[in-house]
Amino acid sequence: MHPVVEESYLIAGSLTGPQGTMYPGAYFWRPPHIAHGPYGARWGSVCLMRFVGGAHVNIWTEAEAGFDFAAPYRPDLPPRLAHLADMPFTPPARY
Repeated sequence: MHPVVEESYLIAGSLTGPQGTMYPGAYFWRPPHIAHGPYGARWGSVCLMRFVGGAHVNIWTEAEAGFDFAAPYRPDLPPRLAHLADMPFTPPARY
């Protein structure tokens, strides 16, 4: 987790985490002190990231989390956007 807001926009590649795989155009905003990860990229990714309210600091926990490149897509959305989580999505063609 981080002690500040984390914001990211995926520009290229893909990035897989507990909520599934994100593709170019994916965006997330995470409030401070929210545990997250691990994340991985089979072929790399390019993200524009910023941390709001202070320096980027990683706060590690003792707990280990599993990782799976086949994690199902389950985005965490605010209640007013929750209906979008089940919309069909076709990833963009690979280069």
